[in-house]
Formats: sequence, C-alpha cells, structure tokens
Amino acid sequence: MTTTQDDTLVICGAAAVDGIQNFGDELLQQIYTRWAQEADPGLHVVMHGTDEASALADGTRLRGVGFIGGGYLGEKATGRGALHEWLRNGAWGVRNQLLYGSALALARRHGVPHCVSSVEFGPISNPFYRAFAVRLLSTAEHATVRNPDSREFAIRYGVSAGKVNVCPDVALELTRRTVQQARSGEPPRIGLHLHAVGGETWREGIATLVNAALQNGLKGAEICFIYDQVKAGERPASARKAEAFARERWPDVRVIPYENVEQLLSRLDEMNLIITTKLHVGVVGRALHRQVLSLPVVADARRFAVTKMPRFYRSIDEAWRCVDLTSDAMPESLLRFASTVSPEAAPLPVTYLDQVLTERERYSRFVLSRA
Repeated sequence: MTTTQDDTLVICGAAAVDGIQNFGDELLQQIYTRWAQEADPGLHVVMHGTDEASALADGTRLRGVGFIGGGYLGEKATGRGALHEWLRNGAWGVRNQLLYGSALALARRHGVPHCVSSVEFGPISNPFYRAFAVRLLSTAEHATVRNPDSREFAIRYGVSAGKVNVCPDVALELTRRTVQQARSGEPPRIGLHLHAVGGETWREGIATLVNAALQNGLKGAEICFIYDQVKAGERPASARKAEAFARERWPDVRVIPYENVEQLLSRLDEMNLIITTKLHVGVVGRALHRQVLSLPVVADARRFAVTKMPRFYRSIDEAWRCVDLTSDAMPESLLRFASTVSPEAAPLPVTYLDQVLTERERYSRFVLSRA
C-alpha cells in the first residue's frame, strides 16, 4: 500500500456546483474520497470548484483528476416549448462546460491522467457540450457509465464501444452494516421524499399508495417527509410545496430536514417504505434493503424512459419500482405491492455489488497509477 503525503487528487462532480447541498452528490463525493484514501491513505483529495481546490499551492503535485458519478453528462427535459428547451439546454451546456471543462483543462495543464467513473450519459442536444463529453470519455484512463442506456448514448455520439464500461450507481456499495440502527420497538415508518408536486393524477396516486400501506401491512405507521437538499441555506421552494401537499393529506407528518449525509443515511434506514421523486434516496434505500417506490414528477412524459431514474431501476432488474404517474393510471401491481409492505418484508435487492467492487478496483488503480 502506498502512502504519499504530498500528492493531491482532484475529484469533479455535481457537488462542485456552488450554493447547493445535495444528498446524492455529497454522498458520491464521500464514497470516491474514501475509495481514494483506502488505496493511498496519505493522499489529499479535494473537490474541484471549491475554495479548498482554489487554495492549492502552485507546487502541489497533482496525481490526477477523477470525474465522479453524477448526472452532469445528461440533460433533463423541461416539458416546455421547443424554444425554451433549446435555450435551457444551451445554457446548461455552457455552465457545465465551464465547470467540468476547467477540470479537464487542469489535468491537461499538469500533464496528469483523468478517469470517468459511473456517470449518467446522454441525451445531450447541445453540440459543443456533447463534443466535450465525448472527448472526456474517449481520452480518460478508464471510463465507466452507470447503465446500458448511457453506454448506448456514448457509443452513438462517437465514443469507442471498447472504451465504455458499465457499473450501476456506486452508492449500491452501502450496506445496512454501514448505518447505525435503532429500530427495535419503534413504529413502522413511511418516508415521503418529494422534491416537487405533480398534477392531480400524480397526487392521487401518491395518496392511494400511502393509504394502501397504512390500511394493510403498515398500520399505525408514522409518515415522515424527507428533505435531501439545501439551496443557499434554505429548503427548496418546490419541496416545501410538496411538504404542504403531504400535510394536507396526513396532518401529523413528521419533517426530517437535510443536515448531512450521515444523518440522512440513518433516517432512511428507519423507513419501511420510501416513496421518492429523485434518484439517490431510492438508490440508498435499495442498498439498505428498504422497500422503495420511485414516482418522479416528469417534465416530459415522452422522455421518461431515458431519464436517470427508470434507467437505474432497469439496470438492477427492478423496473417496476419506477413509474410515471404523471400520465399513466395507477398500475394494479403497484397498488398490490403497497398493500403488502410490512415491517418484516424487505427482500434483498439485486445490487450488482460485484460490478461496484470492480469499479472500485479500477478507480484504485487510477489513483495509484502515478504514485
């Protein structure tokens, strides 16, 4: 094992976006930092775009730049008009190219390699940012995307098929042993993690599923409203609206604010059923063997199938857990499932842990390649 006290690894991901504390991005930052320091305990790891990275001395020996998991290489549909979407995606590409392009430029300036690990990829309509994304993967020491859909987009856009590995989200590395548990004698809990509110069909669908659980296997369950983000020191306005919706339906709802990764990990492990509109609360829920339903508020139903949440659940052979309630009627199978959830029923997911461990080995080799 190598110990190099004076070397620095720069990692770059969505946690580098200023002013936002987001559970999924901060969790991935922690995982990749830990992986790097397990490979080389003396290595200094900093996040690109932070004050700490900006303060690095000119004489710092840079080991490499790691582009870590996140969705910054795939755009979201706005669900609005073509002109609005074109302008939004153009601005999104410019912002991302400035941030992530500067990290690639840093590696080039220091003559060090970069890797890309378990990222979401495509679709990218902005041609300049698409060209950057293809170059980022094509020139990486190793490149891994987190689902087959992402691999198909990368190859379609011009990345060599032999270059692109696939590994599901590395947060699946987590296990129940990593989280302190204090569940004995406590009531069952249903966690509502809703970052936005959909239309009437969506709202009625959420209520139907929660009430089905309350009337059957989770009688007397405590309803918890979960925040996973802070923007500029405040809870996001869209999530506050979702909390108001939850309070209208279940007045005694308990609010769980987002404080930090460890706090939210512990709270998620207390849930028997998690209903979420975002990715990483669901990923972690499955890693911790919690029952999860992913019911995103979809901006453009036509592109639901290529968004990151259904991609993730397809990649672990649990596509039925992720449903577009914004345009479809409630699937009878989903209602039956909600009716059968119980405090004891938490079957083990197919986590593809071997693939995650293989990616950790690739990342460790990259970390040590210039030690």
